[in-house]
Amino acid sequence: DIDATSNRALGTDPVSTGVPYLNSFVYKGSSPANSQNQVLYKGNAAVGNASEASASVPNYSYDLYVGNLKGHTGTGVNVTRFNGRMAEVIMYNTALGSAQRLIVNNYLAAKYGLALASGDLYVQDDVANGNYDMDVAGIGQVSPTDRQLDSRGTGIVEISGATDLNNDEFLLWGSNGGALGTFGVGDTPVGVQGRWQRTWRVNEVKSNGAACDVGAVDIAFDLSGLGDVTASDLRLIIDSNNNGSFADDTPLTGATWVSGTTYRFAGVTAITNGVRFTL
Repeated sequence: DIDATSNRALGTDPVSTGVPYLNSFVYKGSSPANSQNQVLYKGNAAVGNASEASASVPNYSYDLYVGNLKGHTGTGVNVTRFNGRMAEVIMYNTALGSAQRLIVNNYLAAKYGLALASGDLYVQDDVANGNYDMDVAGIGQVSPTDRQLDSRGTGIVEISGATDLNNDEFLLWGSNGGALGTFGVGDTPVGVQGRWQRTWRVNEVKSNGAACDVGAVDIAFDLSGLGDVTASDLRLIIDSNNNGSFADDTPLTGATWVSGTTYRFAGVTAITNGVRFTL
């Protein structure tokens, strides 16, 4: 309910007790009057549209309420308080494009073990693929005007600068949540003194799940809180043959300091669908 307590968007799909849902609400004042408000079910399937008298979000001086309507009361089954648990709420100050929304949905679906009605592009969170559930982020393009070119998400890895990103191409990555430390970690290439327990795995795919190639990418790591860093000591290790081992791979050098505690490997070409990487 964007303005006052009149214009409402009503979802028609029923919800069930004890079932987790990934829902979203989109408001875009420039949309046609009958679809400014849109309720999305399981993250991406539209189930309700509504008009809104206001063409913009008013700059209210009072708080935003999530889970109930300010000043609106009801009785019995019509009480207006949300009766459930919210694991995560994400708000944006602009209406996301479809490419951006797809990336956010895959992040949430991986983190909470949810199924997407469509657009489930990141499958490395599956048990069979190693449970790379955490800090999922991605880049991708639906069209030249509907795309996300630089992402970091909730993790420490930022990927940008794809040299051959075309329509209907996405690169998503997530981690296994391992420690950012080298104690007791084996499986290292010759000459590497130690690697992190935390590893990442990628999906580089089209919307139908088929593998694609977005070209070379820049991969940056925020090493805040991890001690003094010498860029020339860093090695990016990619399981380029995708055999589940880093020991037989060639570590990449050439990291450069970007700013603060961020270091970047530029023009990385060894990232392909399904591979793992670590530092």
